[in-house]
Amino acid sequence: MRRLVTETLGKLGAVSAKLEVVNACHDPHPEVRQAALVALTQLEDRDLLSHLLASADDGDALVRETAVRLLTDIDHPAALSATVSAAQDEMPHVRETAIRSLAVKGGPEALQALINARGDEDYRVSKTAVESLGSFGSEALRPLAEALEDASFPDQAAVRGLEEIGGQAVPILIEALESPRLPARRAAANALIRLYIAGNLTDEQLALIE
Repeated sequence: MRRLVTETLGKLGAVSAKLEVVNACHDPHPEVRQAALVALTQLEDRDLLSHLLASADDGDALVRETAVRLLTDIDHPAALSATVSAAQDEMPHVRETAIRSLAVKGGPEALQALINARGDEDYRVSKTAVESLGSFGSEALRPLAEALEDASFPDQAAVRGLEEIGGQAVPILIEALESPRLPARRAAANALIRLYIAGNLTDEQLALIE
């Protein structure tokens, strides 16, 4: 019930509701704290950042994940720092959310965090990190090429990241056609076909494939 009330207060958007929602950020029930964070974004609370930063260290993993997700669209050094820290959270789903957030935020710190996360012990986190590198463009060519060469990283994730970069990644994908691993060769070939259809291959590059 408290969660429902908190969500309703957020939707109402009344200034008088802010105090109730802020108080709900400290509720003993994690689902209420989650709802309070979402409600604060709807209320456009001026202290939203401080509440989200505090919740990024909450004792409940779902609350931390919610805070990190809501920090995605906040352009502030503290928001970036908290998200980078969350990429090393003890819970895989929090790390994965942080990685997705960092891919949106961009910048050198975010890129390095994703490079570090390639070797995460959780497969889904590692896969998300490798795939998300593609959003960094040419700066991610080297770490993606390294991921494609290393059998410990997901081949298809690396190829998807390279494909997102586009034409600049074509030489790496062509080289991957000689990989000793069939999944890597197949993924690279399919990516090159899609890039060719999109007009991202030169005649010289096409000749190398043929």
